[in-house]
Formats: sequence, structure tokens, C-alpha cells
Amino acid sequence: MLTSVCVKIIDSMARTLHVMAYADAVEQGSIKGPRASAGQDWMDIAPKTRPEAKIEAAVLAGQIITMNKKGLLFLLRDAMYADAMQNNDIHLLNNLINNTEYDDKYIEDFGHCLAMQSLGSGVSWFDDHAEFSLELPHIEFYY
Repeated sequence: MLTSVCVKIIDSMARTLHVMAYADAVEQGSIKGPRASAGQDWMDIAPKTRPEAKIEAAVLAGQIITMNKKGLLFLLRDAMYADAMQNNDIHLLNNLINNTEYDDKYIEDFGHCLAMQSLGSGVSWFDDHAEFSLELPHIEFYY
């Protein structure tokens, strides 16, 4: 059974996979639909996430879990712990110890970066966060 936090991570991964594939397809002319213009974000422009992206995100989550030998929630907690220690963030550390709350934006960013990094986009979780042990597969996803 997946926790609500894990579902949010996978949903964020699915949205990222969908938007990246959608943007590529629109730019290449293989899909007609809204396109982002100057100053707009593809995440806001792309239509609803397609089922294929949701399936691929679930498969990607399974690969990440297998490669790291721990679940998404534990990987998220590793990321939070690394950030808390690097930034000497007592509030974040207390949340980890007491399991009291998870920040939705942090969760979404984590899922987004897992997908972007797996796609080889050049975006990495570690661009803006502390390092911790994380193995990711290299995938491709297209429409």
C-alpha cells in the first residue's frame, strides 16, 4: 500500500514525464495543442496528465525503489535529513523525528527532480539540495 506522500511523489513524476513528452511533441509538430510562449511555464500550459505518463511514473518509481533498496518515503526522508543537516534546520529535523508534517512543495519538487534526473534533462535534485545516496535509472518517455 502506498502512503499519500508516495502517491504525491509519483503524481509529480507523472506530471513531469507528461509535460516533457508533450512539450517535445508540440515543438516537433507531432501533437497539436497549446504551447508555452515567452515567460510561460509548460507545466501550466500542458493539458491533463495522460494515463501513459502515470503508468510510466509507477514503473519509474519501482525502478528507483529497486535500485536504492528503499521506498520513496524513505528516500524523501533521506533528502530531508540531508537538507536539515546541511542547513542546520531544526524545524525540518523536528518534523522528521516527529513525523508531523511534509511540505507539499518539497514533495512535488522531489518527484519532479527524480523524473527530470532520470530523463537526463540536466536538472538534478542536488542542484538546490544537499547530497545523499541516490541511484536513478536513465529512461526515455515520448508520445
